[in-house]
Amino acid sequence: GRLYWFGSLDPTPARREKVRLTRDAALRLAPDAPETRLAVGAYAYTCDNDWARALAEFQVAARALPNDAQVHYFIGIAQRRLGRLDENLAAFARAIELNPRDGLCPPEQLLTLLALRRYAEVQKLGERYRALFLKSSYIHLHLAVARLEREGDREAFFHGLEAWPIEPGDPGELQWPYAIAIARGDFPAAQRALADPRLPGISPGGGVISEPVALHRAIVAFLSGDKEGARALADEAIAAYKAGAWSRRQESWVLTGTALAHALAGRPDEALRHAREGLALEASRDAFLRHYQQERVWRIYAVLDRRDEAF
Repeated sequence: GRLYWFGSLDPTPARREKVRLTRDAALRLAPDAPETRLAVGAYAYTCDNDWARALAEFQVAARALPNDAQVHYFIGIAQRRLGRLDENLAAFARAIELNPRDGLCPPEQLLTLLALRRYAEVQKLGERYRALFLKSSYIHLHLAVARLEREGDREAFFHGLEAWPIEPGDPGELQWPYAIAIARGDFPAAQRALADPRLPGISPGGGVISEPVALHRAIVAFLSGDKEGARALADEAIAAYKAGAWSRRQESWVLTGTALAHALAGRPDEALRHAREGLALEASRDAFLRHYQQERVWRIYAVLDRRDEAF
């Protein structure tokens, strides 16, 4: 299910069918087992994106497995998709209490706290978790963001990003040099990073989708003042979006990515139509990822030089 969930892995119909067959086998073998209810909920979450159904299944499993950290983790992530962030944090805290050496839940807890702008808590917990999970790139990143928000030291932030402990084979390994370069405003370095032929795509917040590299090359061209180059690359990105086979969860990201490409190409009407449609679609489906899409939409307004609407 996780392979299907992440856009940089395998969000294909074939993968989803493998998940369904595994779930159905569990239902045949042990329909009433709490582990089966957990599996049914996991399918509802990762493949159907039916957060309410997933949460109901996880809660059934929790009645028989009250001290299972994994069950509480799943309850927490379903609650977050529904926008129930206080309950989400309580579930994550219980999962960490039950299994403090499991590295899966701590970065997710920090991510929720960042979304709530509770930066002091992120710093306090993040320092503790980093000592336990030295190779967790996401704990490292969340801690760096919280420090930037509280202290405003951009150079310290960039140095922290450059020391991010990405392990070989991590899907973010190839795109990280680009992320650092674009944040610094070093456009030649960003262009060099995007020219790496091994780079299959760029994953934005949440890892929902692997975006066309052409879209980000268009961003760099636009910021460098090359409007003609930006337009050509943006049109290449739009063609890639049209040609792709996208999962339900990726649909809003295709819309806002297409919107950004139209904005970079200088087509404001098309950009705003796609942006508003994408934001409305995400808001109707995922209460937590909506704020990532809101950030994308204000960037589109900024590209179009509509600053009051961006703010």
